[in-house]
Amino acid sequence: MRHQHFSQGEEHHDHSSGQHGFDPASQTRHTSMLEAINDCEVVICGGMGQGAYASIAATGKKIFMVNHLNINQTLDTFLKCDLKNSENLVH
Repeated sequence: MRHQHFSQGEEHHDHSSGQHGFDPASQTRHTSMLEAINDCEVVICGGMGQGAYASIAATGKKIFMVNHLNINQTLDTFLKCDLKNSENLVH
């Protein structure tokens, strides 16, 4: 699957509440995102917000957040069971 943002064109996210990604509008976007990856067991990405992370984790999918820029290298590392999760990429 290609990289895709599930936003409605927002330019700025309000992080002041400390609960970014848990508001009703975000949860609606997360539902749409989860429908798109329903048949996936693993999600590999370059980072995501706290709300999206919580929504995906709640489904039981394995999440890997990586700094790798090369998808072929990343998938090769995953297939060798050597891919490391960088949880510091949750924002």
